[in-house]
Amino acid sequence: MLISVVIESRNNFSRSKLLKIKRMAAFGSLPTTLNDMDAETVGQCFSTKCDGKFVVITGASVGGLGFETARVLAKFGAEVFLCCRTQEECDVAVQTLRDTNYCNNIIRSAPLDLASFLSIQRCAYTIIALNKPVDVLINAATTKEVETKLSEDGFELQWQINYLGPFYFTDLLFPLLIRAGKVRDRPARVLNLSSIMQYVYCADEGLDFNAMFESDDHQNILATKKDAVRWYAESKLAMIMFAKEISKQMRVEEDPDEDEEEYDPAFPKVIGVCLYPGVIPSTRVNHAISPAKTIGLAMKVIAAGKTKVLRQEKHKTVAQGAATIVYCALHPTVRAGEHYADCALSNLVHDQANDESSWAKLWEASQFQIQKRLKRIHEVQQSVERILSSDRPTSVSSTGTGSRRTNST
Repeated sequence: MLISVVIESRNNFSRSKLLKIKRMAAFGSLPTTLNDMDAETVGQCFSTKCDGKFVVITGASVGGLGFETARVLAKFGAEVFLCCRTQEECDVAVQTLRDTNYCNNIIRSAPLDLASFLSIQRCAYTIIALNKPVDVLINAATTKEVETKLSEDGFELQWQINYLGPFYFTDLLFPLLIRAGKVRDRPARVLNLSSIMQYVYCADEGLDFNAMFESDDHQNILATKKDAVRWYAESKLAMIMFAKEISKQMRVEEDPDEDEEEYDPAFPKVIGVCLYPGVIPSTRVNHAISPAKTIGLAMKVIAAGKTKVLRQEKHKTVAQGAATIVYCALHPTVRAGEHYADCALSNLVHDQANDESSWAKLWEASQFQIQKRLKRIHEVQQSVERILSSDRPTSVSSTGTGSRRTNST
């Protein structure tokens, strides 16, 4: 069960206690009574595992979990690549890190709007152009909306930003993750952020894969009975299943570039890990829910008989929430495909998250949704090119310009 602890204000650990924590961390464990540590304390425990890593972090705008994670990893020697929604947010995040005396570290950034497949492509290609193995990809970007909305790609906004966009972004960067697993002699990691909402608010049957294969994507989503909170919860359930399927596929797939005798199925090149950072009221994500909506949500949770789980939840600071992210990024024995909370294993997940057949179905449905949308984008681009070419003064280029050049030679 999820370990519940009373979260106090930011902890000031004594030197002797920190040394004790480091000794326990060396053996792959942390004391359960200290799981309310902040990200920097956890980073200090595993600082030797951080130096030289290339880490890509989405949702890295100042004030959020992604930025705090980047700050801690950069402090202990990682090279971080910050992905924020706009270029302005990227510039502010990079400058803020440099102002905190991390100037010796290489800090890069690129805008990433997960509500746009074209933006996802541009950001991924920027990272690919660096030709660097990606040791850790942290999908920390999240949105929580009061009402259902559509993205520019025609999907429910939370579904695309919280799950489908990260799925596509991860897919584009996967060759760099596999390369890191080869050259580092340790698996690269994909970290996905979950939420307690996937456990308390998703329907008992979980995700509806048949609906994901419908012909019109989610164009009619505003007419469905599914509310915005349900979409948020389902996007977080999908992130857990996505992490599990990554680990499953990398565990059973043989690398065709390697000698069969050297292939070790027990050593995957990439592992997926999912984690729940906790309830963090100060983040921009949690400001989206109005008091009236919160009351309505609480009533539905009471009706579902899951109030005990929510009563155990304690509010955290951003630094405390980022602790589990740093833990999963650096801990030497993090388990592939598992779910973590409070720097420890957690089984507080929806039943569908433990169904292996559902992982594969989600993967297939996600690929279908993305490929269909990309096909449409390509068709639109071709149509625009045809329109533009038909508007050009072709008579001048074919007769006037061409003939004059011929005559002048």
